[in-house]
Amino acid sequence: MLGKLDCISVLRESKADSFSVISFVLLWRFLTRVLFRVRVTLVISFYFLISLGLVFLNKLVMDQLDLPYPLFLTWEQFLAAFLCIVVFVWLGQMYVHLVTAF
Repeated sequence: MLGKLDCISVLRESKADSFSVISFVLLWRFLTRVLFRVRVTLVISFYFLISLGLVFLNKLVMDQLDLPYPLFLTWEQFLAAFLCIVVFVWLGQMYVHLVTAF
């Protein structure tokens, strides 16, 4: 897949008229905005599904084990989610070239 600068250099080398270059840039901007919105929608959907699954898992654990401490379970899940966020932020900083490529 060609990057933005590669595509623009190809257009310049092919001596394309200014209308094609402008239309290409506008199309590129439109597609990047659409892909950004699709990514945001997928992230929100993923969060929604995980949260819903966690509610049902909590219900199952509380019923099966007869735990009298629901706040402890909530705190434990909060801590696990926080640790996951810290790990993913760290991975994102280490592999920023992979994150920005998508």
